[in-house]
Amino acid sequence: MKSVFHVIIIALFGIMGCTKTTDENTASADLIGNWQWVKTSGGIAGTIQTPTTLGYTYMVTYTKEGRFLQYDKDNKLAYDESYVVSRATSILDNKERDMVTLDAATTFSFEIRNDSLFLYQEAYDGSNVTFIKK
Repeated sequence: MKSVFHVIIIALFGIMGCTKTTDENTASADLIGNWQWVKTSGGIAGTIQTPTTLGYTYMVTYTKEGRFLQYDKDNKLAYDESYVVSRATSILDNKERDMVTLDAATTFSFEIRNDSLFLYQEAYDGSNVTFIKK
């Protein structure tokens, strides 16, 4: 009887000691890297901008250290901000989504499909931005 009790205790400690990679950690890892801008749409005016319509593209980088770096059309650093990835309910569709928040001010829900990053600004008149992994 004593040995059964010990086995149960050991099993419980083993189960409690296991950690599971959360969706948030997976989403954060998938976001890390260099991304080239492809398109921005929406906003108050409902415009669509692309490298063709503007005559240039730009790159962004999400680092594993939690830095968001945006480079302008001349590949010069234009923004260097902190970012945090979380899971939260989107105001756009009331579903739980992966979120990225830049400098604790601007939040985008996001999804990554194949080599594309889709950002949806968490504002009713926000923009949607698409990037391709580089």
